[in-house]
Amino acid sequence: MWRLQIWVPGMPGNRGPRPIRVALGAVKGAQELVAHQMLSWAEATFSWAQKRLCKPLLDLYGLTAR
Repeated sequence: MWRLQIWVPGMPGNRGPRPIRVALGAVKGAQELVAHQMLSWAEATFSWAQKRLCKPLLDLYGLTAR
């Protein structure tokens, strides 16, 4: 964050880095939301793939046990 504060000039007076902090806070919140959504999607996709792979094996095992 300090790099952005140096790169983007602050406003005059004591309100210097506040707009930058607000913008970075918004970006951080958006990144956390995207990360949560991606992890949820990845978990659902992995679960679906695992079911597709395991179901035939479980069916085969069920037939051999009889």
